Amino acid sequence: MYSCSENSFAKDVGFQTDDGGYWPDISAFKKSPDGMMHRISKAYFGPGDDFCSTWHFFDLLADGPAGWEPKYSY
Repeated sequence: MYSCSENSFAKDVGFQTDDGGYWPDISAFKKSPDGMMHRISKAYFGPGDDFCSTWHFFDLLADGPAGWEPKYSY
């Protein structure tokens, strides 16, 4: 895990929006023998992602999620 607080990491890896917001995401890195870090994969979190089992349950419904998307507050 890595904090993006007070650094440009999120922007450098493409997970910060132009207006300073953030995309929820995950990245995997590998350290090479010479000490360099390399990103080997990345994925965004959001509607339909493989990391939230709720979406798979929605797929079982006749209308799927029917336009429902998560909100930050209800």
